[in-house]
Amino acid sequence: MNARRPQRRWGWAVALLAAALVLANPSRTLLVAAALGDALRAPVRALEHLRLWFAERKALVAELEALRRSLAAERARRQRERVLATSLRAFAAMDQAVRALARDWAVARVIGSTPEAMSRRIVLAVEAAPNDPVVAEEGLVGLVDAAAHGRAVVRTLFDASLMVLVTDERRRLPLAVQGRGDRLIVRFVPRDAPLRPGDVLYTSGAGGVFPPGIPVARVVSVAPRPGALVMDVQAEPVAEWRTKAFLAVIRR
Repeated sequence: MNARRPQRRWGWAVALLAAALVLANPSRTLLVAAALGDALRAPVRALEHLRLWFAERKALVAELEALRRSLAAERARRQRERVLATSLRAFAAMDQAVRALARDWAVARVIGSTPEAMSRRIVLAVEAAPNDPVVAEEGLVGLVDAAAHGRAVVRTLFDASLMVLVTDERRRLPLAVQGRGDRLIVRFVPRDAPLRPGDVLYTSGAGGVFPPGIPVARVVSVAPRPGALVMDVQAEPVAEWRTKAFLAVIRR
C-alpha cells in the first residue's frame, strides 16, 4: 500500500499541472489538442486514401478490361467482314468460271487436310460424289476420291496418284500434269514443243473426267532431257487452294 502512494501523488501532480496549464494559457492548449487530433486522424486519412486508391485502381482495371474486350470484338467483326467479302468475291468468281463450263456446282467448306508428302489431300464439308472435279476461282484443285455423310476427300493436283490430261492455250499439245508432292511435272512434252515458262495449261477434256478449258498449271521451267525425245518441264498450280476456306465442287 505504501508503495502505491508515491505513484498516486505523482498522478495527481500531473493532473494538477495540466489543469494549471489549461487555466494559464487556454489558447496554447487548444492548439496542442488540435495538433494531437490531426496526428491521431492522420492514419485514418491515410487508410481512407489507400482504400480510395485501390477502389479507383480496380475501376480502372475493369474499364481497361472492358476496352480490351471491345477492341477484340471489333477486330473479330472486321476480320469476319473481310473473310465474308473475300468469300463473296470468290463465290462470284467461281460462279462465273463454272457457269462458263455450263455445269452445276456446290460450295464446299475446307475442314481438313492430310500431311503426307506424296498424297496431298483435303477434306470438304459438302455432298459430293467420287470423281467430281473440285475448283477454286483461279482453276482446278483436284478430284473427289471418296464421299459420304456430307464429307468428301479430295485428291489435289499435288497427289502423285492423280494425272490430269491437259493442253496448251493453243490446244495443239496433248500433255499431262502429275503431282510430285510439292510440285507438278508436265509429261509427254516433245523436244520441239513451243512451251515456255509462264504458259498456262488447261484441261483438254480427254477421257471425260474433267470438263475442257479449266486452268490447271503454269509452266515454271523447261529443260531438254539428254538423250530423250521429251523435255523436263515443271509447273505450279494456277489455283492457290491452300489458303482458301471455300472451294467449289462441279456436279458431274
